[in-house]
Amino acid sequence: MASNDLLLSFPNDIVHNIMEKLPLKSIVRSKLFNKEWQNCIRNSDFVQHHLKHSLKNSENNALLFFKSGTSLYFVDDLSISPPRPINLPIPSTSQYISIVGSCNGVICIEVGSFSKSYILINPTNPTVFETIDFSLSHIFCNVKLKHNPNFFVTIVSGFGYDDKNDDYKIVYIWSWKNDKNSVKIRGMIYCLKLGKWKTLHPPNVGTSWNYCGIVNNCLHFVTESNNVIISFDLHEEKWGEVNFPDIKAKYEVKEVSIFEGCLSVLIKTWIYHELWVMKQYGITKSWTRLLILPIPETCRVLFYSTRVQKYLLSVNCRRLVWYNEVDESIEEVKIDGKLDIDDFRMVIGSLVPIQFKMLDHHLSRERKGLFGGQDDGDTGECREGSKQRRSKKCRTKTQYARVIFRKEL
Repeated sequence: MASNDLLLSFPNDIVHNIMEKLPLKSIVRSKLFNKEWQNCIRNSDFVQHHLKHSLKNSENNALLFFKSGTSLYFVDDLSISPPRPINLPIPSTSQYISIVGSCNGVICIEVGSFSKSYILINPTNPTVFETIDFSLSHIFCNVKLKHNPNFFVTIVSGFGYDDKNDDYKIVYIWSWKNDKNSVKIRGMIYCLKLGKWKTLHPPNVGTSWNYCGIVNNCLHFVTESNNVIISFDLHEEKWGEVNFPDIKAKYEVKEVSIFEGCLSVLIKTWIYHELWVMKQYGITKSWTRLLILPIPETCRVLFYSTRVQKYLLSVNCRRLVWYNEVDESIEEVKIDGKLDIDDFRMVIGSLVPIQFKMLDHHLSRERKGLFGGQDDGDTGECREGSKQRRSKKCRTKTQYARVIFRKEL
């Protein structure tokens, strides 16, 4: 019996159970095997089961992104592969891009430093995307610049998935000081299902907000005061607070992020950096010190590899190192190419679709999926009258990045 016939002879439930546990790379390639497998992989139940398994066993599907200038890159293997670009549909006039965040393998990228547009995309199928615009009229409708010559506004974006409403949402917050030097804060939220922006009322807790990530269906932010972590429940659309670790020693908060599904904070005592994680969300007493890092620079713990038993750290957002907790050794990770690297992000890859706009057919034929298979050109539908608008956006493109941690690392 031929190998193909042997595989097809297995009952569907057994095949599905096996495939749900496969790495993302293997699943994407298996779509070329036969139409039944393609239909299985596109099934929403299969996508959800595979996503749950990936979140529990993240190492097989860990993706690393970084940007350089207005381009985004991925690396296939940190030990041997040079960075490679993948195109994104952005205007040629764009001078700034940033990775807002990711959720369920869907990445949110913001284009522009003030009047923004957002791109939602899953890198396993980059020919399908959604573009969301934000108008400056939302900001200036109630602000009279002629009475405030020193007007200065700070902005921040957040992105997450509302699992109770099955909806992706983008939060946009801006703050400024009025004539009396008092802080004013406004916000907007975009719901993908509604397809429109609506008003938010963020708490007036200071300017210079920074987005930290999503945990427990809540987005998290900090301000320049670093007194408390601000939470925003995507389902209830209500604001809250999460306290920092309550320890006797004086410390300075250097970084708030998400590590292995937990809220984490990097603090600096008088000598070391320490990484603390909140084991039980919202419980202040559950803050636990996970690491003591003998590194003077500010760093972010991106990932722990059980295969090499080391932590991958982003140092000052510009370089990567492996850190061995046992012997406290540090190994520099070199990335080929003369790139001005900035903003490393770790993402868990998934099969979650973005079934909205698609890139032009001639462009999708030229582009392969991240794992070597052909992109699915039939996972989304073009909206009437949008083809010409998309072709203009695709004249120049940017790139983004991924890395799968294999056994060879």
